[in-house]
Amino acid sequence: MKNLNKFEDLRFNITEDMNNMIIEIIILRQLLRENKVKKKDIKVVEKEIKVLTDLFVSEFRKNNVEERKLYNDLMSD
Repeated sequence: MKNLNKFEDLRFNITEDMNNMIIEIIILRQLLRENKVKKKDIKVVEKEIKVLTDLFVSEFRKNNVEERKLYNDLMSD
C-alpha cells in the first residue's frame, strides 16, 4: 500500500514540444490506419513516426532523470 501512494505522487515532465510530438504521432498513425496515405508515401510516414517516437523518448529521458530514477526504485521494491 505504501508504494501505491508513491506511484500516485509520481509525475513526469512533458514539455510543449513533447506534447506536440505525441499529437503528431497520433495523427500520423490515424492517417495510416484510415488508409488516407498514398501507397507510395506509407514508408515515409512510417519513418516519420519512428523519428518522432525516438525524439520523444530522448526528450522524455532528458526531462525526467529524477522521475525515472524514482520510478525504477519503486518498481524494484
